[in-house]
Amino acid sequence: MGFIPSLKSGPYTFRLGLATYLCSKKIYIIEHEYYAGLSIAIMIVYPVKELVPATAEFP
Repeated sequence: MGFIPSLKSGPYTFRLGLATYLCSKKIYIIEHEYYAGLSIAIMIVYPVKELVPATAEFP
């Protein structure tokens, strides 16, 4: 694949395969609260990263 460097594709493949295995065997269970927390974290982190430098420069 063009977007993943050929020398580093092993760790990416391992992580994806491990995540798929854990989810398929119900070792790592993802419920709706996981997605709610993930979306809330994104909604908090993104504005802080974007707005805090701008507000720090504001006189």
